[in-house]
Amino acid sequence: FHLCWFLTFRRVTVASQVDLHKRIYGGRDCRSDERPHHVVLISDNITHESLCGGTLISDRWVLTAAHCYNLGWTLTAILGELRNPTERHDIRDPPVFFTHTEIIEKHDIMLLKLPKKTALPRAVLPPDCSGHPNNGKQVTVAGRSITLRLDLTLPLQCLDIKVVTCRYCSIDTKYVYPNVFCYEEAGKDTTGGDSGGGVMYGGKLYGVHVLGGTKLCTTQATAVKVCEKIYLDWIKKTTGIQIP
Repeated sequence: FHLCWFLTFRRVTVASQVDLHKRIYGGRDCRSDERPHHVVLISDNITHESLCGGTLISDRWVLTAAHCYNLGWTLTAILGELRNPTERHDIRDPPVFFTHTEIIEKHDIMLLKLPKKTALPRAVLPPDCSGHPNNGKQVTVAGRSITLRLDLTLPLQCLDIKVVTCRYCSIDTKYVYPNVFCYEEAGKDTTGGDSGGGVMYGGKLYGVHVLGGTKLCTTQATAVKVCEKIYLDWIKKTTGIQIP
């Protein structure tokens, strides 16, 4: 079974007036010290622009959702958006996708390498899943506020939302979702532009937000469970970072 699919990654014609679309809703303004490692990812092909989130996990690497990548589009990472000035990095190296080599399945998670090092704070990864939030615990997701287009003068939004049991449905997609957790709460949700953002709990990065705001099968939001050994080993091998 695959999770019911709805990309939280919206393509917007740059030159046109588009409908107001909510990203995080039912949330709050992030505290100034709460998400120093949040990354805004802008993908552009001249006529269209797409928005995602990501998380800085080292001085050169950003962790995000694989579906945030568009082949042939330029990709820019904006770091330190709660600071002034921000840092802008044009991503030149190809992304590194997680693929299960035995069955050649692509998971919705990827790493992006910055062209140069940054001194900005990075998120802490857990050593394993022993501290993963159980049902009823609140995790925090971050994303952009309601906008016509990207506007960094508007506050980054944080959403505190409870972990719940995932509901599954069968649907065909280019990605598989074998290691996920879900979160849902009345009056709270995520949608276009929030994909790839980090899901935090207890000061650590436990998930990459990949699904949300869907009315097709479920209203649950979903994250790839970063603390699984297969992902931590892949991150360590790719980036060379040490995870305590």
